[in-house]
This record gives sequence, structure tokens and C-alpha cells, in this order.
Amino acid sequence: VNFILAFIIYIGMAFAYGDLYISNSDLKDGVWITNPVIEKSGLKTGDKIVSVDGVKADRFHELNEKILLGKEVVVERNGSEQKIVLPVDFINQLMNGKKISVVELRLPFIVSVIGDKSPNKSAVKEKDIITNFNGVSVQYADQVIAAVKDLKGKTVPAIVKRDGKEVALSIVVNDSSKMGIQYAARLPYDNLEKLGLYPIRKQSYGFFESFPVGIQRGKDQLVGYGKQLQMIFNPSTGAYKGVGGFKAIFDIFPASWSWEVFWSITALLSIMLGVMNLLPIPALDGGHVMFLLYEIISRKKPSDKFMENAQMVGFVLLISLLLFANGNDIYKAIIGK
Repeated sequence: VNFILAFIIYIGMAFAYGDLYISNSDLKDGVWITNPVIEKSGLKTGDKIVSVDGVKADRFHELNEKILLGKEVVVERNGSEQKIVLPVDFINQLMNGKKISVVELRLPFIVSVIGDKSPNKSAVKEKDIITNFNGVSVQYADQVIAAVKDLKGKTVPAIVKRDGKEVALSIVVNDSSKMGIQYAARLPYDNLEKLGLYPIRKQSYGFFESFPVGIQRGKDQLVGYGKQLQMIFNPSTGAYKGVGGFKAIFDIFPASWSWEVFWSITALLSIMLGVMNLLPIPALDGGHVMFLLYEIISRKKPSDKFMENAQMVGFVLLISLLLFANGNDIYKAIIGK
């Protein structure tokens, strides 16, 4: 029932919402790598992700999950393809770091917050877009951030786009190589298209078309969750550190209500429950199947005493898993990760 419900939800979502996405092929200047762990693994800002584990990467929003669960990433860098082998403890390194993000869209430096003590408080305004920095034309925020590192304690010329006009001004970089201004790290899809950064593609499905699309989406989620479980039960990957309980489930919901997100999370949780129930643990459906198979093969039923002890062992395992998952949530909250 868990699996059937998930597939029905995915079919319904395909029919009701279709697909809204950015094609990976439209990232002409590659992706943005802001996580030091990802850089250490071999990926760089400007890389174009070609494939993960031999499967072509078609849509940008799929890249993070594919790379997290992947082993080999092929990128196009400086006109040639390179293969990057991810470390076995890749997820463990991410968990130990300060950021979990893998790849991000390259965005322009759009001023979103100006610090109260910023030396540039009177020069820049919110929504200013830096287009030229220190005499060099810049298109993306990462170009500005990279340039700032070498301009400690200097005042440099800059050009910003403000209300459709170009405005020349000077930007101060303090002794800590900071400007005291923050850029917008996330932009709605509509804004991305209005700024001419990335075309947003929409694909709608008819009633009958939604069935194969929804079924394929369910299969992909099922296979993906299976890979996650394999990594969790392999201590060398360190993926078990990412196991969470009630707090982790709460955190995956967005701050504002969205029926599309709600149904997507419901389908995913349904698949998770279905898979967990099939694990050969006494007290779960998978445990009952295991004992029934034994009875079919041996032609005799396990004793009542054995079944009683097995149920107790299963109960202890489940409670231990519950405590471990929620203990992980508490530990992350204490250390601030």
C-alpha cells in the first residue's frame, strides 16, 4: 500500500503540476561550487556536469542527489572532459563540514543585505547588481568574491546596475577582505528568466501521459532510497551520520505552505516506510516474510518461544534505531550543524 500510494501521488503530480526545471545544458558557464569539501573532491566552479556514474545529467535540480549518491562524475572543463572519482567517505566529509550543498547555480552579485557597519553602506543599495569590479567586467557573484580576496584594505571602482541604469561608484574592501554586503544566494525561477540568466522549461502531461512519467519518477525515488540505505549500512561512507528523526522530517518542509512540496514529501515518506517495512527485522513485515519463507522451506513452524524472543529482538532493534535517529538530531542541534 505504501508503494502504491507513492506511485499514485507521483502520477497525480505529473498531471497536476507537470515539470518546471532548468536544463543542465543551459548552464553555459557551468556550476558554482561553494563547498570546500566539494572542491577538495575535484569539482570546480565553472565545471559543466556531463554525467554521474555513466548516466547523462539532464536537469539541474537532479544534480545534487545524483552526485551525493554517485561514485564518478564526468565534467567538461576548459573544453575537455575529465573524470572525477568521489572518495568513499564523501558524505562523511560533507557531514563534518559546515555546508551540505554540492552544486549551485552561478548567480550575479545582487546586493541583498547591507551590514550596519559596512564601509559601503552609503554607496550601494539593495538590489544593486555588480557588473564591473575593479575594472573587470563580472557576470557572476563568484567572480566578485574571488577578486575581493586579493584586495584587502583597498578601495576599488565598480559599476552597478540600479533601476535599469549603470551607476559608477567605489567599493571599500576592509582589512578582513570583506565588503560588508551580502549577495542573494537564491532567486525564484521567474527572476532567473527575467534577468536572462537561465531559460525556465515547463513540460505538461496529459492524463494518460502522466502515468508512465509518474511511475518512472516513483521507480527513480525507490532506487535512490535503496542506494541511500546501502550507504547508511556501510560504515566507511559515514552516511549513518545523516540519519535523522522527527526534527529531520520537520526540517524538510518549507517555511511557507506548498501543496506540491507536501505531496512530494508524502510520496517520499511513503516509499521510505514501504522499504523500511520490508527489512528482515522481526516485528516488521519483512521479518514475518523471513519466518514464513523459513517455514515454506523447512516445512515446519518456528517454536512459539523462538518467535517470542525474535519479536523482542526486533522491538529492541527498532527502539535502538529510533533513539539513534533522534539522538542524531539532538547532537546536530547541540553542535550547530
